Amino acid sequence: MEQVSTLRPRQQFPIVVLAMLAFAAPALLALGYYRMTGDPSFQPLDLTAERLIARGEDIGNEVIHGVVTIEDTARGRMQGEALATALVSAFRGKGMESNFRLLSTPAAPPLQIYLYVDGLHLGPFTPGNATQGLRMAVDAMLLSRAERQSVSNRARDP
Repeated sequence: MEQVSTLRPRQQFPIVVLAMLAFAAPALLALGYYRMTGDPSFQPLDLTAERLIARGEDIGNEVIHGVVTIEDTARGRMQGEALATALVSAFRGKGMESNFRLLSTPAAPPLQIYLYVDGLHLGPFTPGNATQGLRMAVDAMLLSRAERQSVSNRARDP
């Protein structure tokens, strides 16, 4: 037996409108806030860092760069890639973006880590003391952000 809806089309219309508003309300609120304040982090509908950069806006995109020295062997490359992946994950867990490259050098001891934060050179660190390097790099990035914010505030306030 077929089930028949007891609501007539006129009674269904308000339900449909309420459902549409419920889905659209967050985007409309974010758009309203963006229009009032100009804060680009609240611009709705797929705003990406690339679009902000293309418009010339500063997004505070700081990246910790790193180099992992490896032995020039298949085993050395595998160890280096595993270490670099672990470091990227660790930095991401601290809310920091990072990228690493592998450097094969015959003279350097294998598996050493060098970190570069806003012009500051940290390292070398071994895998055994990589957590110390991670903490130092995160602290350096936070200090760098605070200094940039302070300079930006002083520039705005005469």
